[in-house]
Amino acid sequence: MCSSDLTSSSTVKNFVQAVTEQNRHPLTESIGEAKLVAIGPITAETAEQFGLRLETVATEHTIPGLVTALEETFKNEAQHG
Repeated sequence: MCSSDLTSSSTVKNFVQAVTEQNRHPLTESIGEAKLVAIGPITAETAEQFGLRLETVATEHTIPGLVTALEETFKNEAQHG
């Protein structure tokens, strides 16, 4: 499993730019099964504007909150396959 932690709207924009410059496939195909987690609602909104599907948005909009959200995502994945 792999993930990408989106910590700001500019991170989303740079992530999208980097992925699309490196690949000839559509953005969502290039990302594949990566789990995307946003630090907060503004970052999530930016990600959704680019058509990215988020696994979750951190409840606490801090780096520790983002880590907790990521841990919960992978824990749920492990439990439910």
